[in-house]
Amino acid sequence: MSFLLRAALPADLEAVSRLARSSPQAPQWSLAQYESLLVNSAVPTCCLVAELEEQIAGFVIARLVAEICELESIAVAPKAQRRGIGAALLNSALQWAASHGALRLQLEVRASNLPAILLYQQAGLQREGVRRGYYSHPDEDAILMGIEPLSDHSK
Repeated sequence: MSFLLRAALPADLEAVSRLARSSPQAPQWSLAQYESLLVNSAVPTCCLVAELEEQIAGFVIARLVAEICELESIAVAPKAQRRGIGAALLNSALQWAASHGALRLQLEVRASNLPAILLYQQAGLQREGVRRGYYSHPDEDAILMGIEPLSDHSK
């Protein structure tokens, strides 16, 4: 079964927020925070969704600050996992970052989120450090990861 990647629309944000709430690894932002990122952001922002069977099955949000792209959030619905959606979203965010002049992409990920860490490593991101006690509910360290240069992703 194939999926479609596209730019998120304001009408998608409620589904994005629901998907994030169903994913304990994703940031638990309010709908207003998602709206602010998509509609009112002062910096270039990439917000893509993956559609599977006409439903939002995943999303990625990345922001460009100077020449650094921050991967803010990426999530895939549990029923849609293991279909390449996460990799496609991540690769699209990397391409977006490169096409917008970013020199690097960086992120934080929960130390226990081994599937995400593996996904990031497969895309070429390297472990760069640890932020002790970065996450709460539950308390957990963040693994810092990044990739540069992004020139290979500018296709």
